[in-house]
Amino acid sequence: MHKEWTSPVAKRFPIIGRNRTAAKIEDEQYDVGPNLRIVARGCEARSQHLLPATYLAGFSADQATLPRRKRMLWVGDLQTGRVFEAPAANVVKQRDVYTIRRLPTETPDRLMIERWWTGIEAPLAAAIEKMTRRARRIEAVVWLRTIVPFVASVLVRGSEFDEGFRLRTEHIAPLMRTMDSSIARAIDVHRLLASLIVAKWIVVQAPSGHEFIGNDRGWFPVEVGVAREIGIAVPLCRTTHVVVVPQEMREVMEWRDGTWRSTEEHYDASAAEAAATNETISAMARRFVIASSERLAHEALTVPRVAQPEMEPSAHGFPTGGPARLHELMWHRLISATQRRYSMLDTQLFEIDTEFISSGWHPIVRRGDPVLSTLPGDVALEGRRIAARFYTDEILPFKLPATLTYAVKYPVDSDM
Repeated sequence: MHKEWTSPVAKRFPIIGRNRTAAKIEDEQYDVGPNLRIVARGCEARSQHLLPATYLAGFSADQATLPRRKRMLWVGDLQTGRVFEAPAANVVKQRDVYTIRRLPTETPDRLMIERWWTGIEAPLAAAIEKMTRRARRIEAVVWLRTIVPFVASVLVRGSEFDEGFRLRTEHIAPLMRTMDSSIARAIDVHRLLASLIVAKWIVVQAPSGHEFIGNDRGWFPVEVGVAREIGIAVPLCRTTHVVVVPQEMREVMEWRDGTWRSTEEHYDASAAEAAATNETISAMARRFVIASSERLAHEALTVPRVAQPEMEPSAHGFPTGGPARLHELMWHRLISATQRRYSMLDTQLFEIDTEFISSGWHPIVRRGDPVLSTLPGDVALEGRRIAARFYTDEILPFKLPATLTYAVKYPVDSDM
């Protein structure tokens, strides 16, 4: 018998700013680009991680073995009730979930998206370690280049994305109906970046003697504070998870210690909150939970299964359509700003540094015409801080056009 899903005790996290409900974004008709042909090609089956092995290794009791993918985890199978030990390299995998079956003729690389993920995964362990420390906030360039894209990717990496994408596109342009869902994942990651950047970030630490578990989904919905702000939580490792709550405006970077740093908050969870969070992580798993000990894995299997809530990011305040289309250059402006001192930034214009952007991970979808020049700037310098604003349907100074044109730009480097 299913129980009604409720958020963990984490809703007692400190509240900053006013309450906000989930954004209601409707799908609109749009194209991927002019004369973009889609062809079907065969490919060899390949087992791919739904979550990065280096990330899963963060839930292991072994914090020394290298490479990290060899670290052992305790895995609980909610379907069979079995608990077993396995290396991070061998768990949370699925056959060909990111392999592109229908390719644009200009791009022969069927594993393009899988390789694109590696640009986030390679520096992820070091970035998570920086995110967990309290003494000094994480460098903004690391937060923007790795942590924010990782959270965006977790929201779209699941196998259920394929069905959700099909339902979203079955009533729109024929080209979108034939687009491979893995390419659509890249588009959604790009569109999620802005709302995630503007959101409030709360880094939650487990109390001494307690640890968080993980699951094969990588995130779960939460309500935060007495105002019950909606948001999501992403377990980062066995000691830390991050809560991300949608906002319309926030100061996202500050100049400190000679560099730009992010402005995340930190919160120490109580023992009761840690236990309730683990129960939610278990209840929200697709099938598997991962833990540092056999005891934690067995405990996770005792949590009653619940009816799954709506798992589309837009249902939790992180849209991939509507106004999200208008902020596709926010990430580019902010990552470029990290390379300049605050005194060098123009208060109105944030120039895009294409050379620096190309030096590491970056979105593979680039905005096309028309340029919506009537939209006020979404980033601004305020003293030694940079503020960002995410425009919603209610506050846009104009009506969204029915159609925007996008071009898909594919990376040429095999290691991108």
